[in-house]
Amino acid sequence: MLIKKRNLKTNLCSGCGSCYAICPHDAIDMKIFLDGSYKPFINLSKCNGCGLCERRA
Repeated sequence: MLIKKRNLKTNLCSGCGSCYAICPHDAIDMKIFLDGSYKPFINLSKCNGCGLCERRA
């Protein structure tokens, strides 16, 4: 299976973790930065490109 590179739109990210929680493939990790904010990082070897993480509530 060919998986396209996932492009995170970090300017739209609030660090809420909903993408992390909804991912059925456990492909997203939340990393904490020095300023205390969280941002998602995608493990491309686990991601199948389903797009659930990109959907808005």
